[in-house]
Amino acid sequence: MIDNNKVEVNLPDIGKITKPMTKLIDAVSDAIGNAFDPEKIKARAEARGVALVTKTKAEIHSMELRERAQERVRLKEERRQENIESITAKAMLALPDQVGEKKPDEDWVHQFFEHAQDVGDKDMQTIWSKLLAGEVSEPGTYSLLTMSTLKILGKYEADLFTKYYRLLWVSRGSFYPLLASFTATWALPWMRGFERSWI
Repeated sequence: MIDNNKVEVNLPDIGKITKPMTKLIDAVSDAIGNAFDPEKIKARAEARGVALVTKTKAEIHSMELRERAQERVRLKEERRQENIESITAKAMLALPDQVGEKKPDEDWVHQFFEHAQDVGDKDMQTIWSKLLAGEVSEPGTYSLLTMSTLKILGKYEADLFTKYYRLLWVSRGSFYPLLASFTATWALPWMRGFERSWI
């Protein structure tokens, strides 16, 4: 079946259009439009070429952008994996000799690694490893809130917290700050029954 709406025409090279062809084009253009006008053909071809170049450039840019994004994600995930492995190795060294049979909560472990995966500082990794070792040895020791709090602490704040925590005394499950005046000789008998609490 022949499609009457499409006419296949093999035109000669536009540069070789002769005077008779020009006359024919002029004669039929009023009846069928300027589909055969060499200038219009050339303009359409140039427009298609520009569109194709623009599309190709956009595709190349998109591909390069996608490749850069993939590379960024790959590097980020490699760094995260290194952080997780470093913290886990340090946690192994921090484990006590004896641990209970109870396993840590799966959600806790999942949240732990979600928080800890971006911790690259070696000192902060040590703190996170102690958290993991403590939870593995005695599940329920550290809450999800503890992890969330630790996640927002930078190294400086963590150091301040550690220094403050070292000045706490524990008695019957309560924490008491050790103030400068407590170091006086008269305070020593009052501190009997207190244990020094360490991180």
